[in-house]
Amino acid sequence: QAATALRAAGLRISMAVVPDRGTSSLPTSYHRYMRSRWRGCFTEHYARISTASTFVSLMTYSQHTGNTPPGPIAGLPWISAMSDFALRSIDAEKLSIGIPVYSNHWFAEYEAGRDFVRVTGGEMHYSKAAGLAQSAKAASELKRPGYTYEERWEAADGVTMVTFEREFIREVLCLETAKSFEAKLKLLRERYVPAGVARVSVWVLGAEDPGIWEVLEREVSARRVAASSKCEEKS
Repeated sequence: QAATALRAAGLRISMAVVPDRGTSSLPTSYHRYMRSRWRGCFTEHYARISTASTFVSLMTYSQHTGNTPPGPIAGLPWISAMSDFALRSIDAEKLSIGIPVYSNHWFAEYEAGRDFVRVTGGEMHYSKAAGLAQSAKAASELKRPGYTYEERWEAADGVTMVTFEREFIREVLCLETAKSFEAKLKLLRERYVPAGVARVSVWVLGAEDPGIWEVLEREVSARRVAASSKCEEKS
């Protein structure tokens, strides 16, 4: 009823939904918790949400969070699995595939109020995460015992992972860089644009690697050239 009234008033309706892939394989208590308390609350309503909406943003993040072991925020196989399942119920022309541009940091911390030590993690703006990585790399280059640094591009997931030690205690960063962003756009362009998906959403502006804007400019320019070529062929 609300959707009907809003459309009658000339308004467009957008909704953001959490991802799932509808599998019955829930091997750990964490998987079962996420299905019952979070993802399952949305996925059973995908079709109704699609009907009611002008477009639907699928939040493909967060594959790994501060509450899980370190890993990609939204690896390419994960994005594909979540998007493929969503397209079973959400119209392709309405779907906007959401991708993250924030980074994550996992580390050990002491909570004085609770007198408690734990391994935790959290989201970081790219500038802060990149600064932490640069600082850790510089410390490792001094060859001090207990300070190490390893940075690797994980092509299968389309993300940069950084592992470093400070005084022998390991920390991990997942860096969503311009290169990561470009890898995700490539997946969407090659796999989902042909299927009718024409939108992408980003979370969250202000947290991104500034280099993503150059990636977007190249993407837009390439599409304009392709569209112009098609027009010339028709004429």
